[in-house]
Amino acid sequence: MDNNQIQQPASEGNKTMLWLIIGLVLVILLVGGIYWYLSKQQETTPQPTLKPPTTESNLERDLNSIEVQTSDTEFDALDKDLQSL
Repeated sequence: MDNNQIQQPASEGNKTMLWLIIGLVLVILLVGGIYWYLSKQQETTPQPTLKPPTTESNLERDLNSIEVQTSDTEFDALDKDLQSL
C-alpha cells in the first residue's frame, strides 16, 4: 500500500508537467500564428503610389475651372433691412 501512495503523487506530478508542456506548446503556436498572420498582412498591403508633382499650369487650370457663384443677390435683402434701421 505504501508503494501505491508514493506512486500516486508522482503520477500527478507527471500530469502537471504534461499540462505545462501542452500549455507551453499552445502558447508558442499561438504566438507563431499571430506573427505569421501579421507578416502576411504586411506583404499584401499595397504600397501607396506617389503622384507626380503638380505643375503651376495644372494648378492654374484647376483654379480657373472652379465655378464660384456670386452671392451679391443673397445680401440684397440684408442690405435693405439694414438701411431701414
